[in-house]
Amino acid sequence: MDPLTVGLVHPDGSAILIASENNDVDDDEVLLAMAEELGVFIPYVGGVEYAHVLLPPLETLCSVEETCVRDKAVESLCHIGAQMRESNLVDWFAPLVKRLAAGEWFTSRVSSCGLFHIAYPRAPDQLKAELRSMYSQFCQDDMPMVRRAAALNLGKFAATIEPNQLKTDILSLRTVALSFGQYN
Repeated sequence: MDPLTVGLVHPDGSAILIASENNDVDDDEVLLAMAEELGVFIPYVGGVEYAHVLLPPLETLCSVEETCVRDKAVESLCHIGAQMRESNLVDWFAPLVKRLAAGEWFTSRVSSCGLFHIAYPRAPDQLKAELRSMYSQFCQDDMPMVRRAAALNLGKFAATIEPNQLKTDILSLRTVALSFGQYN
């Protein structure tokens, strides 16, 4: 793993340094603790209005190799995203989901599968269509780990989708998701 260079900027402009290149944070236990603690940092960055400053370090942690660190980062992102205002969710959280979804490495794509159900409900219609399309691509991804993550998170995502969209866009994915166990 590349050394993490992750920092937060508090609304007053001061930097909250989480990890730096000089620290060479590669201890999975430290990364796991960071992923867990950042999920409850909203009060320390100025409240829900500034929750978006917590997203960059968690986004970085969503791409690490260690599964438990990624899972905890996703859990923390879900906790933060569920509290964010709609405008901040659209401006900050949804772009994070899209960046992770477009990641070159499977780790970021796997992590993004667990975030769609948070980004989708309050997204504008055009973004909702884009998110549904991205998720359908995960169900057919070349990497079995991504298909598995899409299958495991399909229920949470489907629960947030409008009934008419569910029928046309998502139910066809159920077959792909169910076939995951047969071929992998």
